[in-house]
Amino acid sequence: MSKEFDQRVTDFFAHYQDRGMKKWAGFFLSDHTAMINKETRQKSVPDRAEIVGFVQGYAEDKVVIGEHVIALDDLRRVLLSSD
Repeated sequence: MSKEFDQRVTDFFAHYQDRGMKKWAGFFLSDHTAMINKETRQKSVPDRAEIVGFVQGYAEDKVVIGEHVIALDDLRRVLLSSD
């Protein structure tokens, strides 16, 4: 390697200050926020919403039943009718 690169590395580590707990707290806060957002999304979906109707259309991640547009991730059970 070049002497210039070695000097840059030496200068970097000579002035580097490890943030220690501040850095760890940032990671913890990020994970905690993600978990809270996930729980909030799960709670916002009703436990037993029943929608009855014909499938009018669909897209990559949504289905249209009657006048309702439903994300596929929100579907828990589908019953077929012979009517």
